[in-house]
Amino acid sequence: MPDYDPVGMGTMTQIGDKGASGIGITNDPGLSRGGPKGYTSKNRAISDAIQAANIVRRLEYENHDRNIKNARIMAKYNSERPYRPGELHSEGLGWKANFSTKPLASLIDRVSPRFSNALDSLKSFTSSALPSDAPRANEKADAFQREITETIRRNPEWRTLIGDIAQENALFGFTAASWSTKWDWMPKHFRQDSFFVPTGTKQYPDNAQIVVLRETFLPHELFDMIEDPASAEAAGWKVEACVEAINSALPTQVRSKSTDWARVYEDLSRESSTAYSFYSGAKVVLSYSLLVREYTGKVTHWRIDGRTYKPLFEREDAFDSMREACVFFSFQHGNGTMHGSKGIGREVYNLASVLDRARNEVVDRLHLSGKIIVQGNERDVNRFRMSVLGGVIYIPSGYTIQEQRIDGDVEPFLNLDQYIQTLMDQIVGNVSPRHLEGERVTKAQVDLFAAREEESKDVVLSRFLTQFSELITQMQRRMCDPEVVDQVCKDMQKRLLKIMSREELDKLASTPSADVVRDFTDIERQQVAIIATENAGNPLYNQKELQVRKLTAQVNADFAKAVLLPDNDPTEITEQVRLQKMEIMLMEQSGLPVEVSPRDNAVIHLDYIQGIWENNVEPLLAENPSEVIPVASAMLKHAKDHVAMSVQVDKTANMSGYAAFWHDKEIALKRLVEHEQAIAEAAAAGADPGLAANAGANAVVAQDAAAGLPPTAPQPPM
Repeated sequence: MPDYDPVGMGTMTQIGDKGASGIGITNDPGLSRGGPKGYTSKNRAISDAIQAANIVRRLEYENHDRNIKNARIMAKYNSERPYRPGELHSEGLGWKANFSTKPLASLIDRVSPRFSNALDSLKSFTSSALPSDAPRANEKADAFQREITETIRRNPEWRTLIGDIAQENALFGFTAASWSTKWDWMPKHFRQDSFFVPTGTKQYPDNAQIVVLRETFLPHELFDMIEDPASAEAAGWKVEACVEAINSALPTQVRSKSTDWARVYEDLSRESSTAYSFYSGAKVVLSYSLLVREYTGKVTHWRIDGRTYKPLFEREDAFDSMREACVFFSFQHGNGTMHGSKGIGREVYNLASVLDRARNEVVDRLHLSGKIIVQGNERDVNRFRMSVLGGVIYIPSGYTIQEQRIDGDVEPFLNLDQYIQTLMDQIVGNVSPRHLEGERVTKAQVDLFAAREEESKDVVLSRFLTQFSELITQMQRRMCDPEVVDQVCKDMQKRLLKIMSREELDKLASTPSADVVRDFTDIERQQVAIIATENAGNPLYNQKELQVRKLTAQVNADFAKAVLLPDNDPTEITEQVRLQKMEIMLMEQSGLPVEVSPRDNAVIHLDYIQGIWENNVEPLLAENPSEVIPVASAMLKHAKDHVAMSVQVDKTANMSGYAAFWHDKEIALKRLVEHEQAIAEAAAAGADPGLAANAGANAVVAQDAAAGLPPTAPQPPM
């Protein structure tokens, strides 16, 4: 194999493309005039596998010290003792208490569940929606949000993924999730000893030039990738190199000098696997994924064998952007870089050590409290024997009993314990249960204290949810990709395509889910409930939606869906009926139809007009048709316009019943108009009124015969 630079600190011209002229992690672009944008790049960011391998090793080497610190933090989380037993014995202090009270573990185990609990309480993981003027926009958006959320939650890997992200993020300060290919939808988590970025990398993926991810494949997992050699090679796999890696797979080298194994050792210690060997566990293929942003913005994906550093996979422009390949999580903003985000472990490690020692000192003092001090020759210490005979204590000669007693006062150390816990809570955001001091505690004190706690918690939680929304944005886009491999996602797409078009599904899938942080925090839930209560019955608010939001905030979305009736919003019904009444008044006054709006609820309008027609218009037409016909004609046209507009706005709307009803009324009204015209013409000719009526009837019968209709006498519209 080639002779690799062990640290990767050489110039890229030594190990990369011969045309590159710069020094750094990637090649110079070699920009020249030409191309659609005026300039074109003649160099790739990474020239070959040698350069890729050196970058991998360089970034892993730069992460070495950080990994050692993380191992010490993990040891403290795993209940590491406050003192080294060997050092205590060498100093003659083997009698001292030396146990862990788990201050760091108890703190982390209260913080990291916040993230998963917040996600468990969400109605939907995404708020992606179609434009409001799209047909049945709300119905389609609700279906999309429900299917995406339920499909993700049903995946058995989901809870483990979120738990790992929350733990690593809270304990160490940052972590990442990534996808192996553009066709996968469920990401993998990469903790800090498997996730490397250059110094100064910002906390958003698109600002990263290079990302290195270390992962292991079981032999069968890698074989699944290359089982079809032709397809595998087309995708970018180096089939022969993969076969060689599978055949030479070995268990993980937990003492390898080429990789950091400090955290692996702490994992083994936590699992009580103390009898580990150089090779431990199942056979695996170690690989490094190198994601490199090209100068076009696209991302090239390399996969390097972790033992031979030979290329296993290479695909140029595998992803359109870095955010489509991975998602970053950072616990705090810090200095704006990934490495500048500190987790709780780094923040309170020293305080946790002090707290452990203070608690051990309390035990020591209690054990020594009240014990007598005997002074004697140091050489006789091993021969000293004390006997108790009845009510008498017998001590051999040569020893002196001192009057002084060992101080057993532990109160200062208990106060120190409370003080350090307060400091730790202030650092991480008040996660410990609190007891307000004083004989009388007012409601104002309780509310103020609770508000401060919620404020500090919400800062961390809102940050996590914002980053989580980016994860969901990429997941939903992949889940709705027509080329997705997972059968679960294919079935989900089939269900969604029954109620929306492929274009609408693609639009929903590509819409960012940034609104996912809406009404997630406890304070905002309380605000939703208060606003809903204050505005109950207010005609300016959608009352049904207010109740949905209130119940969702107080309980959950399933409860709201189960208890609320699927009726129209009473506020909307009132407003739409009121609008239709005014429109009918205008038609009665002018005898002219009123224009309809796409925003009108056609069903409410048509139901109201139909009731007015049957109960008022038809009786009046029978009594005094000549005066009512103009108003009836205006109402008829208004109703038909509502039917037409409803179909235009939503092509899937079923308006056939309304269309048939008003078609029949239109025919009947037309006959009545012709009947009245015939009577008027006969009367104008001086005919007897009875003969004029007969003439009108005969004219209608003649028209029916000419149109091929059965002879009927004209009747008022029914």
